[in-house]
Amino acid sequence: MNAGLEKDGDYGRNLLNGQALGPVCPAVRLLSPIPQQKAENGRFHRQGGTMASFGGLRKLLLIHGVITLAAAIVLAVSPGAIPRMAGVHLVPDDDLLAYLLAGAEFGIAFLSFGGSRLAEARALRLIAGGCIVFHATSALLEAYAAWRQMGNSLLVANIVARIVIVALFVWFSRPTAR
Repeated sequence: MNAGLEKDGDYGRNLLNGQALGPVCPAVRLLSPIPQQKAENGRFHRQGGTMASFGGLRKLLLIHGVITLAAAIVLAVSPGAIPRMAGVHLVPDDDLLAYLLAGAEFGIAFLSFGGSRLAEARALRLIAGGCIVFHATSALLEAYAAWRQMGNSLLVANIVARIVIVALFVWFSRPTAR
């Protein structure tokens, strides 16, 4: 077995006996348990930082992942349900738009769940930045739609929610939030 690759973490480990299994896909590595090391005091801690590192951002990412996953599932199972709540009625031929949005939501949920397990500042800020861009641009586009459909209070409420989400991601990803 190539010890250099094993040292770099490119090989998975059998959880029962610690033997190298072979190359691991990055997505599988992201979902696998975070490696732990035994510290001098005998306690185990996660590699890459303490659980307290960016704790607020990591909790926000976890909550964001749960909500985003729920929205993705609803969009995939009942494509017209969420748009109907916003006053948009999709005909069955338009379900593709909801399915495309569900696919994006699944990806963002995956990033959020993965980010909630990271401790590296640059990686966490990159994921938070992606969430900020997603929600800020969605809020801008929804504001344009709300302006065109005067009186749609559900769109206005969603815009406010997205602005709050953006503010939370900005707050928890700032350098002093560590």
